[in-house]
Amino acid sequence: MGSGTTVTFGELLNWCREFAGEAIKVRTVPFHIGEQYQHWTSVDMGLLAQHYPDQTVSDKESLKEYARYCWASHK
Repeated sequence: MGSGTTVTFGELLNWCREFAGEAIKVRTVPFHIGEQYQHWTSVDMGLLAQHYPDQTVSDKESLKEYARYCWASHK
């Protein structure tokens, strides 16, 4: 989500399921690239945060609340 806070795809999907209040349809695909895949990423968003101070997220719970806001505004 571009926050600098590490979240797995599984966590993000669980959040979406929680936000939806029901099961969500997820289609998995074969995973052929194994060790070449970057399973998670976490970037220092400090410079961007200087330009968008109201959008900063410093921990996973804050990120989840921001994701909840995004979910509600895009359904």
